[in-house]
Amino acid sequence: MFVNGVTVVLCGDEQSFQGATIAWPTKIEKNHVMVSLPSKALVTKTILAKKVFSISVLSDGQSDIAKQFDGSKQTQSLPQNIGSLDFELWEVPVVKNCRAHLLCNTIQDISVKEQTVVIASVTEVGFC
Repeated sequence: MFVNGVTVVLCGDEQSFQGATIAWPTKIEKNHVMVSLPSKALVTKTILAKKVFSISVLSDGQSDIAKQFDGSKQTQSLPQNIGSLDFELWEVPVVKNCRAHLLCNTIQDISVKEQTVVIASVTEVGFC
């Protein structure tokens, strides 16, 4: 079963990237979003270090991509040959053929127990 609205957060570059499947980003104000990520996840550490990431809203039929970035893989290095990613659109990877993607710059992060809430400005929006 695949639930609409599933998103993948990605950070890094073609040589070294991390990602995580999340249920949803939350819009705050006109051009800002908030995402909640596991504090111990490699993608969270990478986002906090690089301050830039993408959010890809998956299309129907992309449940395999969601599984590639699920919670069980968030503390491991990912295979760097995932063909479903585009590394040329922006400075961070996005999922190909998704519904939409956002380029985000981190503004603030807040630790809440085992989660890190990241607040970011949306600087670009793309539709597939």
